[in-house]
Amino acid sequence: MSGETTQAVVEHGPDCTCQRCTGFEKGNEAALRHGATSERQITRRATVEKRRLLRQIGLRQNDLESLGRALLANWARAAAALGLLDDYAAREGWLDADGNPRGFARLYVSLLNSERLALRGLSEYLRDVSGDPFERLNEHLAAKEARDEG
Repeated sequence: MSGETTQAVVEHGPDCTCQRCTGFEKGNEAALRHGATSERQITRRATVEKRRLLRQIGLRQNDLESLGRALLANWARAAAALGLLDDYAAREGWLDADGNPRGFARLYVSLLNSERLALRGLSEYLRDVSGDPFERLNEHLAAKEARDEG
C-alpha cells in the first residue's frame, strides 16, 4: 500500500506556468484586503479626495503654491487611506468573531490623527494665503467709513 500514490506529484521548473511559479502580474489585487497600504489604491483615491475638497472650497490646484499643493497631497493621502479603511470596516466590521478589534484598528487611529494634523496644516496655509475674511471685511468697512466722513 505504501508504494501506491493517488495524488500526482507536480513538478515545478522553469517551464511551469502555475501561479506559484509565474507569480502575479504587476498591479494585481489578489492579496488586497483594505488597500490602505497600497500605493496604487491610495493614489487613485487621493485624486478623488483632492478634487472633492477643492470643489467644496472653490479652488483649483493651480490656485495653490507648491507648499499648498504639498499640504493638499498630504491630507488627501491620509483621507484616502481612511476612506479605504472605512469601506473595509463597513464590509468586514470593526470587531472579529471574538469581539476584539480587527488588525486595521491601530492603523485607522494613526491615520485619523495624521489626517487631522494634515487638515489643520492645510487650513492654516489657506487662511494665511487668503487672509482672515473678517479682517478684510473690517478693513473694507473702516475704509468706507473714512470715505464717508471725509
